[in-house]
Amino acid sequence: MRNNDILWKLIEDKVVLLDMDEGRAIILNDVGSHIWMALEKQKTQEELVHEVTTAFDIDEDVAKKDTRSFLDEMIRKDLIRVL
Repeated sequence: MRNNDILWKLIEDKVVLLDMDEGRAIILNDVGSHIWMALEKQKTQEELVHEVTTAFDIDEDVAKKDTRSFLDEMIRKDLIRVL
């Protein structure tokens, strides 16, 4: 799930996160923005991969790899949390 302490805004279909620890804004691409919005509710990685492959017509293996990489980075920056 999203870290509820993170400030963010949706601007022209892109999610902009304010990373207060690093003092910068992070602009997510289309897929990252889609995943961020999907994380409004608790989701498994498999559910997120399914949503990405459906929304963007991306190969499932590519979606798995890219989704895992995105989630790992977001966890590392404490922007999302694993429950």
